[in-house]
Amino acid sequence: MNDAMRPAQRTYVGPRYGVERQLRNIWSDIVGVAEVGVHDNFFDVGGTSVMALQVLSRIKSEFGYDIPLAAVLQAPTIAGLAMLMRGSATTEPTPLVTIRHGGDEPPIFCFHPLGGSVARYFSLARLLGDRQPVYGLQALGLFDGALAQRSIPQMARTYAEQILRVQPRPPYRLVGYSLGGTIAFETARLLAQRGAAPPLVVLIDTEFTYPPFDTAQLPYTALADFALKVDVPDGAFDGLDREQTLRAIFDVAVRQEVIGPDFPIARLESIYETVAGTLTAVAEYQPGPYSGPVVLIRSARETPTDEGAPADLGWSTVAPAVRTHFVGLGHFVIMEAKGAARIATMLRPYLDGVPAA
Repeated sequence: MNDAMRPAQRTYVGPRYGVERQLRNIWSDIVGVAEVGVHDNFFDVGGTSVMALQVLSRIKSEFGYDIPLAAVLQAPTIAGLAMLMRGSATTEPTPLVTIRHGGDEPPIFCFHPLGGSVARYFSLARLLGDRQPVYGLQALGLFDGALAQRSIPQMARTYAEQILRVQPRPPYRLVGYSLGGTIAFETARLLAQRGAAPPLVVLIDTEFTYPPFDTAQLPYTALADFALKVDVPDGAFDGLDREQTLRAIFDVAVRQEVIGPDFPIARLESIYETVAGTLTAVAEYQPGPYSGPVVLIRSARETPTDEGAPADLGWSTVAPAVRTHFVGLGHFVIMEAKGAARIATMLRPYLDGVPAA
């Protein structure tokens, strides 16, 4: 790794008063790191989106504060959360999340996958270096009280407006992991239609199209498998209605210590609505033509589901300028440390304006 891609070293500042010490103890228990400074980023010290849910559950239990996940994404430090709990900071409902601020390079905008959160991008953002600002677009309805969106063009309009507020002029660089790549692609088309230079689109293990889902249980399975990452036996939801299924998922998540028993069931319902809305949106979406640069980064060269499919998974039928790369890791680990490091290396020539051969 070159120096430009190394994460910045922050001076350690220990907890200064009671609330910060309690938050440090919660983080240490859940992440497993003893020395956590009040300005350390939760995701830099090993936190994950599932661990963030556990932190929020502990905060609810020990302090009585019902803090949304967006707060951890917008203020991912002990000092930041302590300020929120003292009422001296706010988190306005917004799909835009600052993942890494500062730097003089054009920003990167990362689009949420199925679960609605952008926490999967924190490792990649850290590896891209201090000069690279990174923003995330998380799903509306994910704990903010808004209605979940069920159309890819609708999501693209919402996210394009957020991007233009941060960066009124090109060049635009859009990144999407899994289903997030589909949203990034449509947002790029919209920005180009509005007169912007066609953005660079990076699709990370994104299928070209998805078949319509015809089972009422798929959103629940996706909630358990992808959003919460809990193990649920096959057939566990058979014969259950919506309320019973969510309660069953809640009970499994508590038993597996993904969330605590005080975790609000309403929060789980909002995650479900986001997952269901995104599934509906993607199943109904057909990509249109796009003339801008597209980079497809695939997990493995061949998988059981794409036997006989072209290397670019069919994206070249709508985007002629597709370049395909292979990371050689599975879909569910491609955004973790090793995969993120490989992706960062693959992306650097494109971000610097010199496409890889």
